Amino acid sequence: KLRYCFTIVVIIASIASVLGILAIMLVNSRYHSVLVSNGFSQGEIGIFSTYLNKEPAMVREMILLQDETDMKEAAEELDGIKEKTDAALDVMKKNCTTSEEMEFINTIDDTLPKYREIFAQVQDMALANKNQDALNLLLSQGKPTLKILTDAVEGLIDLNVEMGNKASSSMQ
Repeated sequence: KLRYCFTIVVIIASIASVLGILAIMLVNSRYHSVLVSNGFSQGEIGIFSTYLNKEPAMVREMILLQDETDMKEAAEELDGIKEKTDAALDVMKKNCTTSEEMEFINTIDDTLPKYREIFAQVQDMALANKNQDALNLLLSQGKPTLKILTDAVEGLIDLNVEMGNKASSSMQ
């Protein structure tokens, strides 16, 4: 009778351990999915946003600078920031794959070249010491274009927070 009870306890323990391992694997899979779908893309959106907002700051700095050497250094720094912005955009695109996210990505893809073109004109005017013209162009065309970009980035952030909250609540 003792062997019989011990055998039943061992069988129940074995079944419980197998079920426990399966539950752990399921939770691991869900957390991995949530992390990849929401966590990584959220971080990449933030990195892209940071570099995107550094570009106009550098352009404004170029308008204020008078020394040609300082302007050239600022232009080189701006080129480096543009490269980082483009790299962050590429990584962000890999992690933002839903149709809702793609709407915002398409807005960014459509607007970023226009934004860069306007800021290149502002930069050229600043280098030519046409500071008032550069400032007028920056405010009249650059600022509204930047707003379209930042609105798209904010939309991505809000969407990812919402998706992350839904995923988190569905795991409970």
